[in-house]
Parts: sequence; structure tokens; C-alpha cells
Amino acid sequence: MPNKINLITPPDELHNNNFSINLININSEEQQTVSIFLGRQTDERDVNVYAYNNENNPSWLLNRINGKTYTYINLDNCTDTSVQYISYMLSMNNVYYATNDVNKKELYSLITTNYISNVNDFLKKVYDEQ
Repeated sequence: MPNKINLITPPDELHNNNFSINLININSEEQQTVSIFLGRQTDERDVNVYAYNNENNPSWLLNRINGKTYTYINLDNCTDTSVQYISYMLSMNNVYYATNDVNKKELYSLITTNYISNVNDFLKKVYDEQ
């Protein structure tokens, strides 16, 4: 398990060199999945988890989607102004998205091939690459 997990939400920022991920508009089931996944990790590095859940803070959100930090977006849970930035966010090569809506999946597949079936698969992928 990581030594320390920092949960950062708008409007806060944390500037350090920790392994970081962005979780955008995840639901409570996905939150639990993230907690379980991080609890099972055997490395001891510190982790920053940036969480945005429909806070209506587009400046913070767009600053987090910077092309450097791995990002997971639950498109089915986007109900705030983030909906208007989805295409931009998905244009970044390190942003992954999940949706149960076949039409959304098909539409956004024109922008990116970074569809991922769930947050657990996202976490496995980014941890394997680090």
C-alpha cells in the first residue's frame, strides 16, 4: 500500500513529484474500486489522486488535463460544464474514458482510441506503465 495517498479536489493543488492520476466524474462504485486497488498495491510510493466530481470549476479541471497526468473520465457521470470540454480532454493522449452508452463510445472513438471499460482497467494500465 502506498505510504501516503493525497486526495486533491478543486480548488486545491499540490505541487510535488508524486505519482499522480486524475479521476473525473467517477461514481461511488468507482470510488470504492479505486480505494481497494490502491490499498492492494505493494509499492510504497506516495500517490496524488486528483478528483473532480461535477464541481463546476472548469479552470481547475482544464489545468489538470495537461497532457502529463493520466486521466480517467466517466462520461456517463458528466453533468456539469465539463460536458462542454469532453472533446478537448479526450484529444489528449493520456486521457481515458468509459461509458455504457454505445452511441457516445462510437462518437468519441473518432477522437481517441483510449476507451477503457472501467476504472480498474485504467488503474492497472497506468500502474503497469509507471
